[in-house]
Amino acid sequence: MTSRMYAGVVITCLAAVLMTTAPAAAQCACGGNEVCGLGDDWVSTCAAGTDNWANDGATVGIDTDLDPQCRPNVSLILNNLAGLQVVRSAPVGNTMGTDLTSAVLTGTGVTMYIGTGQGLARPTTGAITQLPPPDNDAAASYFDVFCRVDLGGGTVLYNQTAIRVAVDDDGILCVPPEGCPYFHFYGCTPLYDAEFGGNVVANLVSAEHWSGHYLEEWELGACCNENTGVCLWVTEEYCEELGAVWSYGGDGTVCLGDANENGFDDACEPEIPTVSEWGLIVMTLLLLTAGTIVVGRRRRSAAA
Repeated sequence: MTSRMYAGVVITCLAAVLMTTAPAAAQCACGGNEVCGLGDDWVSTCAAGTDNWANDGATVGIDTDLDPQCRPNVSLILNNLAGLQVVRSAPVGNTMGTDLTSAVLTGTGVTMYIGTGQGLARPTTGAITQLPPPDNDAAASYFDVFCRVDLGGGTVLYNQTAIRVAVDDDGILCVPPEGCPYFHFYGCTPLYDAEFGGNVVANLVSAEHWSGHYLEEWELGACCNENTGVCLWVTEEYCEELGAVWSYGGDGTVCLGDANENGFDDACEPEIPTVSEWGLIVMTLLLLTAGTIVVGRRRRSAAA
């Protein structure tokens, strides 16, 4: 093998080693209990009705320190044990209204109540709208959520501005959907100590809700903003939806807090570059290639 041929093989190997593919976005599914869907333009033919299901999961990030950058210091997994109820109105054109009348999610001593059926004065409403062709087998879906969060110890929080959660651009394929994530994008929503009036005592920073899917700790990881050092404890799918400046640390990783008080969560600190096993292999191949080329040139020079 000539030095040029060898170099070509090495470059090809390097390209294969360094090539990566982006993970696929979460896709909503249907679990066999659907009452509408699984076809084109299904929203306009879906009758009014009530959907009940359980086994939902959610993550919530709350800033109780009123941090200027809304860094969450309380990160929770909440799962739906008592069931969830959504009332659908008859469609008008390609859109039907929805009302999440009742949901209770609990975890780690915290309980979140949603819906007028749980005593909230403000309803949690939304809509399901058919997507245009060629995606007209799916529909966009969102809810504007009002909730009561009982942190225990007498601390109860309310949002007075709706928290919108929505599915991604792929939409839902049926109602009720299963394994479908609804995301509330990173922001700073004030939480009050009363449903009306009162004082701002915390901020809701992040929220995601998965229909028909419990969440467990191993499914979550540290999601870091590379510019601000803010860390969210969420699913990989949520982190991907936040955009390019957010990076996911891997399932099972956690936010660590800012022990050195430099403004970056310790889980988001820039890593000192190190050479991995693949890096060592690549460096060895590069050195071997360079040596082969040099020897080849010397031999040609000697022959001349």
